[in-house]
Amino acid sequence: MTDAFAVTFLGTRDAAMRPGANTTSQLVTLGETNVVVDVGLGAAGQLRAVGLGAGDLEAVVLTHWHPDHVAGFPTLVRRGAPGPLRVVGPEPPSAAWWRALRLGSLRAHGTTLDVIEAGAELELGGLTLRAFATEHGTSSVGWRFMERAGTRTVAIPGDSRPTPAVVEAVRAIDLLVFEATFLDRDHDRAVASSHATALEAGELAAEAGVGTLALTHLSARYPRDEVEAEARLRFDSVVVPGDLDRVELRVAARGARTEVALLPEATP
Repeated sequence: MTDAFAVTFLGTRDAAMRPGANTTSQLVTLGETNVVVDVGLGAAGQLRAVGLGAGDLEAVVLTHWHPDHVAGFPTLVRRGAPGPLRVVGPEPPSAAWWRALRLGSLRAHGTTLDVIEAGAELELGGLTLRAFATEHGTSSVGWRFMERAGTRTVAIPGDSRPTPAVVEAVRAIDLLVFEATFLDRDHDRAVASSHATALEAGELAAEAGVGTLALTHLSARYPRDEVEAEARLRFDSVVVPGDLDRVELRVAARGARTEVALLPEATP
């Protein structure tokens, strides 16, 4: 039996952190291999909701160090099983950022940070991960996940402008998880903050020839159906997952493209 390969959306909101909102964080799962991409606010509780904790993770990989992408990290480790947790990501803005995350129980768990740059690769269980360059006005990378024993692929650029480098990094990917922080009417704000619009996300998906586009890092200022509709102006296969929704990549018949299915609210 082929291992299930899926992305569970632990949080889908942008940096405007509000009570009860879970900021951007994804769980990538292949069989028994679990990798969290960014640790947004509420990520620890969301992992618990799907029956996992820090001790069940191969690693946490970060796209960048903005607070909405790391705010849930101390709680995640404090609630996890004793033992080291591997963290991999770009250079922190300063040593103080990493020291702050390692305060208290984090030191007791032996948490370590591996600083990487674009082009780095690592093997985690049945997955090969490759970091690639993104543009977000700070030290940042995106992540491409490849099934070592198969052909299924996922890319999670994190927060980024839709640059030519990102297009090449995600070309022909089965599932692209990309931000849609703004709508096109606020394009200037997207550019100024090194974010992207839903329209640009659709354009990126079309240019790169991806299989399915999943939109995340959503702002409460826009209705979700408007975000999806705008992306669909440029690309047909679009999903807008909610918190704890799961997108599964299913092995297709020989010669066919990997099937991608949105499954609402993952459970253990």
